[in-house]
Amino acid sequence: MNRVGRPADDIRAALALALALPAVTLAVLRPPEFVGVGRIALGSFAAAAALLFAWRPPVAGKGTGRAAALLLPVALACVATAPCRARALDEAAQFEVLVLLGLLGFAAARDARSWRLVPTLLLVLASGAAVQAILQTHWLYPGQAEILRAGGTPVDDNLILRLEAGRPSGPFILPSSLGGFLALALPGTLVLARHAASRWSRAFLVVAVILQVYALVRTRSLGGLAAAAGGLLLALPAMTVRRRTAGSLLVALTALALAGWFLHLRRAEIGQGPGGDPLLLRAGNWRAAAQMIGDRPLLGVGPGSFGTAYPRYMRAGMNETRFAHNSYLQVASCWGIWALAPLGVMLLGMYRKVGARFSVGGAPGRDEGVRLAVAAGAAGFLFHNLVDFTFYLPGIAAPAALLIGMTLGDGERPTVAAGWRRQGQRLAATSAAVLIGWNTLVSGRADASMEAARRTAEAGDVMIAASAARHAAAARPGSPEPWAFLAQLVLVHHMDDDLLRREGLEAAVRAARLDPESAILHHTLALYHASAGERAPAYLEEHRAHLLYPLKSEYRTPAVPVGEP
Repeated sequence: MNRVGRPADDIRAALALALALPAVTLAVLRPPEFVGVGRIALGSFAAAAALLFAWRPPVAGKGTGRAAALLLPVALACVATAPCRARALDEAAQFEVLVLLGLLGFAAARDARSWRLVPTLLLVLASGAAVQAILQTHWLYPGQAEILRAGGTPVDDNLILRLEAGRPSGPFILPSSLGGFLALALPGTLVLARHAASRWSRAFLVVAVILQVYALVRTRSLGGLAAAAGGLLLALPAMTVRRRTAGSLLVALTALALAGWFLHLRRAEIGQGPGGDPLLLRAGNWRAAAQMIGDRPLLGVGPGSFGTAYPRYMRAGMNETRFAHNSYLQVASCWGIWALAPLGVMLLGMYRKVGARFSVGGAPGRDEGVRLAVAAGAAGFLFHNLVDFTFYLPGIAAPAALLIGMTLGDGERPTVAAGWRRQGQRLAATSAAVLIGWNTLVSGRADASMEAARRTAEAGDVMIAASAARHAAAARPGSPEPWAFLAQLVLVHHMDDDLLRREGLEAAVRAARLDPESAILHHTLALYHASAGERAPAYLEEHRAHLLYPLKSEYRTPAVPVGEP
């Protein structure tokens, strides 16, 4: 029998909120997609969340347990058969982290404080990111471009053009990432401004709205603009009552006008340097992902392997990328079409919750308005992933997962399973904690060493860089990255040293074995064979590289010894 409303549920909700707030803060301030410390911190909070749910799982539906029991073996088969096991484990662990953050939101929704604290936290983080973006646009990026042009050293013109364009990224790695995050926070900021308690707080919130909107416009991100427009349309009932139709029309017309302006500026920017039309490039990415699904519909090309499989599907005029610019297509292409089933269930639940919130008549109060804004921000993120890949960027996906979980958990009564289902949930939560904790510890150590290797290599300390790469390989021998780095470092700097040359060759062989579908690793191995005069192995490895990346001109001819034209 299910028991409802136990004090343990209130304790779990408070603990979930206490874990969620710092996890989201660190994910935004130290984005895990490129900051090792942020990746370790987010993984640690997710492991703690798994242990919390091992004590008391948040949901216990029979259908959920049966579906998990059916899909889990298929997911394990995808990881086991992936071309690169290390990247498959990383992607599986990343998805586990997002699921756990969603469950934190689901549990925290029971605590009334979460509906005040989470939107306020996103307001503060988004305003800080907007200020940083404005400084980047008007001071940092133009200054860097001027220094590069005046320096006289050879610099990629495309980099200078991007700096002069002034598209900010805030604390994130891409302008579209910043646009996606601002789209998450903007509905909540507007609703809080609409229901401000005093004149001073309203003035502060209006300034925050202006900062966020201006930073969003400066990103010139079409996906971020579309997500923000969709979120604002959904949150409109919490901001205006009598003029909803006029407000919806204003939002739609403004979004269309900005989209046209963005396209004009982006095409003008592209016309000055290398690149292509952003819409046509995305269409090519989607077509390649669809072809992958057609070739490998059941288990996909392997988790984490979209970037290595993609070159086989490239056509003339398409861009090099590691992402499909449509997260749903990428999930299906890497894991198989079965992975769309749990995504579809989540999307259906969101549709029902958002629809119920949006259809509320009259003027909702502050609490109801904030709930609607949270749902609108979550829905905007899901819409954004139709044209982008923020699902794969934990700095944005982490707060979005929290908002999705809160939306799905709003109004739900906690239930507790009995018997073997409860034990199964505890086992699954404990297993998730172990997987995430182990992956965070091992990959965190390896990533820290690799970051040191790259820094020292850029500074010219080749031997120290090689030592750091060896430490990374020792920390995570199953990852091809440190072996590839070491092999390429030796190839460029130390081919005259027989001992280092043998070490580089062994590293190149190991990297190619760990990631057999990476064209550049076979090309690296071909260069080693060619430098030793081993023409047959060199031709074989270069031919493999050509089959994996047919459009790459360097992979069309047998490798020649290093130093020859």
